[in-house]
Amino acid sequence: MSKLGFRFRLQLGELLMGGGERVLGMNRRGHRLPLYNRAHYGYGTESKQMNFSIPAVVSSRKYTLLFDNTANGWMDLGHSQSNVLQFEATGGRKAYVVIGGTTYPNLLQHYVGVTGKQPLPPRWAFGNHASRFGYRNQNEVLETIALFREKRIPVDSIILDLYWFGAEIKGHMGNLDWDDNTFPAPESMISTLKQNGVNTVLITEPFILTSSKKWTEANENRALATDLGGKQTKTFDFFFGNTGLIDVFKADAQVWFGNVYKRLAAQGVAGVWGDLGEPEVHPKDMLHTLSNALNMQVTADEIHNVYGHQWADLVTTALTEYDVNGRPFMIMRSGFAGSQRFGMIHGLAT
Repeated sequence: MSKLGFRFRLQLGELLMGGGERVLGMNRRGHRLPLYNRAHYGYGTESKQMNFSIPAVVSSRKYTLLFDNTANGWMDLGHSQSNVLQFEATGGRKAYVVIGGTTYPNLLQHYVGVTGKQPLPPRWAFGNHASRFGYRNQNEVLETIALFREKRIPVDSIILDLYWFGAEIKGHMGNLDWDDNTFPAPESMISTLKQNGVNTVLITEPFILTSSKKWTEANENRALATDLGGKQTKTFDFFFGNTGLIDVFKADAQVWFGNVYKRLAAQGVAGVWGDLGEPEVHPKDMLHTLSNALNMQVTADEIHNVYGHQWADLVTTALTEYDVNGRPFMIMRSGFAGSQRFGMIHGLAT
């Protein structure tokens, strides 16, 4: 497979940091690192590939080099040749940005000046969050918070994992609505929690199972990515069941998925946890439609690394449209350079 990219000469003794989420030492020179967001479950003391890769390095010579490309690729930090820094990708843009500075803080300021600054989150985001896998029903949620209060343990939010939309792990992803059997009165529960100073945060995923309540609706609203023919929804099997993937790049999908978040916000939900957003499974024979004048279609590999980034944009846009004076709270497992400007707080679940 042909690759495109750039090669740069490294100086003797030059140290290289960055590259996004990896379980490695601070100096990453000598490594060849994949540029492909992917969960690494059960890792030990080292991982070269994880959920949130950033195609950028920070040099001890006070510059940052950002490879402006979202496609599947590699970052070779003097591994193949000790004095060569090489970015390579299977497609996408052939562009890079050089950012300089006099100190590391100054360099960071220049970097966020280019890629975007993190907006101020809500004050409660800096507090204590109750989160585990998982709270299975409404009573368990309320009893958990009551126990926090009884033990005088501060708590500012409770984060509900996938049981809020289904009693079992498999078969329900994509319902994107409360399970009436286990959460019969969600708005009342949310209101009670809020009266106790506790905000409600819900997990959501971009996969719509063919067995979910939203499957037909998602298809009718053209919200899902297609096969290589560009017309039919691409379906595939993964851990949770047979599924499609929301095309977060597509205008129709942005409206449909955005309305899901607005509806939850109207119920009192205060924050969003975006999980599996690498996306965790992303078939190569899948097409996404970019919302631009040409409605251009691109392959999964060309756009993979920016999926979580675009999803974060969609969420913060929807929540801001719902409440123009609010400060969205959003945890995302994956992103790209500049994702911080959408208010994303990176959260890892493995």
